[in-house]
Amino acid sequence: MSHFDHIQIQTTQNVSLRYEVSAIGDRLLAFIIDSVIVYGMAGLIALVYNYTVGFNGETSMIIGILLCVLPLAFYHVIMEIFNNGQSVGKKIMKIRVIRMDGSEPTMGNYVIRWLSRILEMTGIFGLALIVILVNGKGQRLGDLAGGTTVAKVKKRVGLEDTILAFGTENYNPTYVMAKTLSGRDIETIKEALHFYRQYQNFNILNACGMKVKSLFGIDPNKDFTPNDIFLENVVNDYTYFKSLDETVIGK
Repeated sequence: MSHFDHIQIQTTQNVSLRYEVSAIGDRLLAFIIDSVIVYGMAGLIALVYNYTVGFNGETSMIIGILLCVLPLAFYHVIMEIFNNGQSVGKKIMKIRVIRMDGSEPTMGNYVIRWLSRILEMTGIFGLALIVILVNGKGQRLGDLAGGTTVAKVKKRVGLEDTILAFGTENYNPTYVMAKTLSGRDIETIKEALHFYRQYQNFNILNACGMKVKSLFGIDPNKDFTPNDIFLENVVNDYTYFKSLDETVIGK
């Protein structure tokens, strides 16, 4: 693999995460799929409008053209905002928009990408492809402006996947502070454990372990629990407290 296949992202928790950049072929196929959908929507709108109202007269023609242009103009930004950074094409190709700092993109990020897309479509042919190839981080102009890139989707482990198999009746949590963590914090911990197990990346594991111990007020010079075991316990404790919340809500 070349160094263009992955990017290193520093999260707000000061943990480096390694993401697989989406291949240009995946993005092109996603673009083709989305183009078929968009032009299909525009064609359907034109047929319905012509059958019901008709393109007769200057005013009706202008209105009809504007209605047909709506999918072309707003499809991508609306899909990305309301579908977790994925258009239909991106979802099929299992890629999505992420921020370069590892956090979830904001509406502003999506809007900037969308506005830059207009420049790419009206500018030099193939400009977006050229920028992606030269940049090396899977970023087109819109990504550079919005601080985003497009990466391969990795399966997120949800609460239902991590409920303790032995149940909560006899489980004694080790770290009460685990209940104060957010779902995003737990995702970051799981990412660190994943990269440690798959790539034996001790740097990510240790950085994450030290950060969480600091949040919990634990002195690493007095607590010698290996970071992988420590983080696994934190995830289990969080799941335990979360399951108690779910039980209370369900009652």
